[in-house]
Amino acid sequence: MTHIFIVWANGLAWKEQILNDIEGQFLVHCNLSVKWDEDKFADNLRVFYSRSWQHFSPSKIVEALQYKKEYCGTGAFSVIVFDDPNPTIGLRETTEGPREVNTNVFDLKQKYRQMTGGGHLVHGSNDESETNRDLTLLFGRNVHDFLKDVPQTSEYHGNCVGVGGYRDVKELFYVLNNTINYCVLRNFECLPDDYTVEGHGDIDLLVDNKQQMACMTLARQVYAETYRVYHTIQIAGEEVPFDFRHIGDNYYDIKWQRHILANRVLAKDLFYIPNNEDLFYSLLYHAYIQKLEVKDDYVPKLRDYAETIGLSYSSGVEHSVRQLDAFMASNGYEYICPEDVTVVYNLDHLGFSEYAFRYGRCVKRTEEDGGNGYIYSSRVFENGDSYVKIGTDWLVENEALHLKSLQDSSRFPRLLACEPLGNGMSKLEMSKVSGEDFAAFFGNMNNQHGSNVRRFLRQMADVLTCFCKHDIVHRDLSPSNIIVSKSADGLEVGIVDLGWAVNTNEEQVKTPANLGGRYASTNAEIKNTDCFALGVLLMEYWPDLLSVCYVASLLFKASKGNTEKFLRKISRVARLPLSPYDEFRLLLRRHQRLLAIRDKMR
Repeated sequence: MTHIFIVWANGLAWKEQILNDIEGQFLVHCNLSVKWDEDKFADNLRVFYSRSWQHFSPSKIVEALQYKKEYCGTGAFSVIVFDDPNPTIGLRETTEGPREVNTNVFDLKQKYRQMTGGGHLVHGSNDESETNRDLTLLFGRNVHDFLKDVPQTSEYHGNCVGVGGYRDVKELFYVLNNTINYCVLRNFECLPDDYTVEGHGDIDLLVDNKQQMACMTLARQVYAETYRVYHTIQIAGEEVPFDFRHIGDNYYDIKWQRHILANRVLAKDLFYIPNNEDLFYSLLYHAYIQKLEVKDDYVPKLRDYAETIGLSYSSGVEHSVRQLDAFMASNGYEYICPEDVTVVYNLDHLGFSEYAFRYGRCVKRTEEDGGNGYIYSSRVFENGDSYVKIGTDWLVENEALHLKSLQDSSRFPRLLACEPLGNGMSKLEMSKVSGEDFAAFFGNMNNQHGSNVRRFLRQMADVLTCFCKHDIVHRDLSPSNIIVSKSADGLEVGIVDLGWAVNTNEEQVKTPANLGGRYASTNAEIKNTDCFALGVLLMEYWPDLLSVCYVASLLFKASKGNTEKFLRKISRVARLPLSPYDEFRLLLRRHQRLLAIRDKMR
């Protein structure tokens, strides 16, 4: 099993000791002194750590880049590539949670990190897939190609692949094939040689994680709105447009998205596309549900794709939607309203569906890995003034239990009904919490006013106090679960999705992988993850507002104990007006946004 160790510049004092240790246990292929261009060092780090930072916010990535540059040093570093002929596979706690790794190498990495001061002056791959990714990003060659032609020199001066742009489309797809889970959704017939920006427009990708894809390719996000997926990647000196559709963005049902990626096929020995069945139905869905009218060039493609799976295609709307219905129902997929509001959701065409609205309009679908191959799933439907959630028994029953405890507060949905459906699924009906999620509400510059910020802080302090009163921890207090609406007094805050909530006195709790995402903490000292999550969110959205930063610092203290004491202090602080400096910063934000809009319209 091939592995890689990197000893960063500030750890080179220990390099010879580490190298001698490795040579005594493994077969060393090469020991290279690698030098990145100093003015592009941050870009190289962004590419190399794209997977590790995939759940970071943009502001946290900037902080991580600055810290890495100072901590690791920007000089030449050592790359050691070696083989372990007798790997031992075992479970270890990694930065991505418990993972099966080669424990021989993983334990050695931990030893070297302790040797160099207990930090991360030494990087090491945990398995061969990580080695493959690292070598591809560092040298543009995967493990197989690297070992076929191991560098004979001791020095290498070059940046990560993509820093400064990709040579051509083939180089980009070589990198993607060895680093990330993706597929080209459609309009790939012209790739790679006949593609032109003028003639073919953007390339639609489905990826596991939008942030990882953007960081790894140094893609430029064209629009500021977080729900927008339109990016450009520099290829052959040209800015090539891409859409980064990603798991959980509701472009397609999340279960279907995962199926598409799990069953993708290699086309032209160069890039991945959906298999024949997914190719036909994903284009059928796109043509009839995500467009106002069916484009002329889709018709012959749909006819050809249908023939490959033994079906016939008719361009009539009713026939096509009914054909989609049968496919969606047989696979347990849902028609779902996309997060990207620029994507059409054609309710007129869906009017021919007998399946789409059986519980209401599907607005959210989640599937969480509970470990041991068990998946907790839920679907949320909007039905008039209520929401209907269909999900795994435990998830639905747990949410109903906590909603019942919180019925004395208007900040949470009101429990209307809960009943089992059989086959491990239950149905929950609750009142609708109107408004937009936090990111959408405050992403609108017209809502970025001091009075709104103060009222939000005050109401969130009330929410956390209510949780404390009932000994409840939400555990997934992310922007999508914080609903904000305008009211006569300014704004109102509501909290949804208590499926993973727990009581503070519970000893054994169910926790899916990556619960809370970048707002979660792995620090054992954290007693209240909700306070921590809100603190992270505030620092992410308003890092330049002194009063908000102070509230965030109080929340971080509250997360470690004496929660109610600090929440009372936050409530008092939130009633004070923002400082003139903070009001000026908000005004400046709105002004800069207007200038950006003006520049795009030119």
